[in-house]
Order: sequence, then structure tokens, then C-alpha cells
Amino acid sequence: IVASMDTAKRSPHRDIVLRQSYDMLIVDEAHKLKNKKSANYVFVNQIQKKYCLLLTATPVQNDLGELYNLITLLKPGHLGGQSNFSANFVADKRTAKNEEALQKELHKVMIRYRRSDGGVEFTRRKVENVLLTLSDEEQRLYDGVTRFIKDRYREAGGDIGSVLALLTLQREVCSSRDAVFLTLFNLVKKTVEDSPLRRHIGELLDLIRGVKANTKAEKTLELIRAIGDKVIVFTEYRATQEYLLHFFQEHQIRCVPYRGGMNRGKKDWMMDLFRNRAQVMVATEAGGEGINLQFCHHIINFDLPWNPM
Repeated sequence: IVASMDTAKRSPHRDIVLRQSYDMLIVDEAHKLKNKKSANYVFVNQIQKKYCLLLTATPVQNDLGELYNLITLLKPGHLGGQSNFSANFVADKRTAKNEEALQKELHKVMIRYRRSDGGVEFTRRKVENVLLTLSDEEQRLYDGVTRFIKDRYREAGGDIGSVLALLTLQREVCSSRDAVFLTLFNLVKKTVEDSPLRRHIGELLDLIRGVKANTKAEKTLELIRAIGDKVIVFTEYRATQEYLLHFFQEHQIRCVPYRGGMNRGKKDWMMDLFRNRAQVMVATEAGGEGINLQFCHHIINFDLPWNPM
């Protein structure tokens, strides 16, 4: 059987896959199985197989628990139970102890190749960080959001867990006023009428209305025009994606979207339009893997939704 993970784990395919035994199971993008509580991990763990091969080109982020989960999925019991593994090899979450012994065990089940081992001449990547200064209106909004988060933190008695979700506001305000507006709008709907929190959110919404331009979008437009070739623009937020599509079209830049909510047929259509007609593709994280974009040689990370590596 050859199938995507999402198709294989979905009913009625799931029962068909789990009903029989396989000589070999091969999982590509295996780093997506690092969380043993995820639906993907549970599903793959249930598949009956004689041999298992996990493939990934994405580094496990030095989290020993995730490494343990992947090895246990590959060969159950190879690193012992969770408590034994922690006692023998874990100094803290990201620091190993008894490294030589751990590497010896890993070498029994893992083959690691670096790019330099492959003998393939990769095109040299040229990376440039573009530093920008916010407009006065954008700076006031950013400062207002920062104060809002700090006030909630103090009200929660210093409990970071109570305000962790609010930190997303800072990431959003660095993306676009549209992204942060949606979060605040949804937040205000959950608050009680005449509450101080509702009043503070209202003040932030007033600041948003005062932002008439997007410094990052204007710079991105300048870069696209200077490049004069196909460009992928990555953003983390759907609202920002919609804003950028409208902004580019207003300035006579032909662009197409690419996002996770599209079905396969529409994604293929967007890819064809980008290859043959449009200059810019504005993509969310859905464009980060699994598609061939080798015909495009320029990327602008409007946001950084994933590990830049």
C-alpha cells in the first residue's frame, strides 16, 4: 500500500490498513511521529510489520524524549522503558548523559548522512536579513499589545501558562494588523460586557484602526519588483495571506495563494498557475514540504512559521 498518512489513518482506510500484516513499513517525514500522543504515532504504532524504516531530513530538535519516541516506534524496547532511559541517558530535556553509550545504541538502529556525504553539488543559498523600522502607528500598536500582555501576566500572578496564548498576539502584530485583529476580535467576544478586559481590547482595536500601512508588505513589494522573477512569500497567518494577496494585486503583481484548507485539485491548480502565469505565490506552512518548487529561486519569509533550517 502506498498512501499519505492522512489518507491511511482516516476511516474507512484505517481498518483496511490495520487489518493485515506487512513485510516492511516505510514512513517518510518520520519526524512527524515524535509525539507519542499524536494520532499519527498511535496509528503507525498499531500497524503490524516485520521491518520498519523511518526516513527524515528534519533534525529532531535535541529533545531526548522525542528521540526516545522515534526509536521506540522503530524498535520497541531498544532503549528500555521510559524511566530507565531517563535514568541512564537524560541529564535534562535537551542534554544527554552517558553520550558514548547512547550513541552506541543509536548506531544499531540509525544511519545518519550529512549533505556533504551525498556527493551532490547543491546550489549555494544566499540569505539576507532585511531589518525594518515600524511606522509610528505600527509601533504604538506593538507597544499597546506588549503592555496588554504584561498586564495580563501581572493579573495572573506571574503564571506564564495563563498568558501563553496571548504571546501569539506579539507574533501576529509583527505580521499584519489583520492577523492581530482577528485574535482580538475573537477574544472580545468571550469577555463580559463592561469588563476592564473588554475596555482594554477596545483600546487595542482603536490602535489597529489607526494603522493605515504595513511596513513589511511595502518592503516585500519593493523586493519582489527588484527581483523581477518568481517569488514564494511565506506567512504564518491566514489573515496575513489574504491581506498580501489583495495588496499585491492592487499593485499589479500577479499572485496565487497556497494553504492547507485547499483540496488536492485546487492546490495543483494553484501550482500550475504559479508555474505558468503568476509571479508570486503567497503560501502558509502547507507550502513548506511535499511539493516541487524548484522552478522558483527566491523566497521571502514574511513570517517564520517553522524552524528556518
